[in-house]
Amino acid sequence: MEKLVNDVAPDTLFRSVVFRVLENKSPLYSGPSGTMPLIQSLNKGNYVKVIAQSDAWYRVLTADLQEGFIKRNEIVSAENGKPFLIKKEAPLLSEPNADAVPLATISGTAEGLASYKNFQFVKTQEGLMGWIDVSEL
Repeated sequence: MEKLVNDVAPDTLFRSVVFRVLENKSPLYSGPSGTMPLIQSLNKGNYVKVIAQSDAWYRVLTADLQEGFIKRNEIVSAENGKPFLIKKEAPLLSEPNADAVPLATISGTAEGLASYKNFQFVKTQEGLMGWIDVSEL
């Protein structure tokens, strides 16, 4: 079991490379070709995690754990985001799910890196990364 440091839960997401979708209705296919079956359309700003690449395609995992392929030019690294203010304390979650494990409690300024439904994937000023439910703010 991992040890808590300074009463803050370990940041299990710190090594993930976060990407976000560039345009609305970006297609997610079942294989690395536009002729493969369409799984779903992703919205601008949606979170994806790159798990492999094939020529002009990335194999990705979405926030809801859907696996598929997207053109490389359809996503961008989300190392930096738009700052926003978290006015009241909110749990920083391990997943975009209200029942997810809380990693910490945060407030103040954070960067919104990507999104999924009513959740934002954020990076705090302290460098912690995780999900917050923006409908609760």
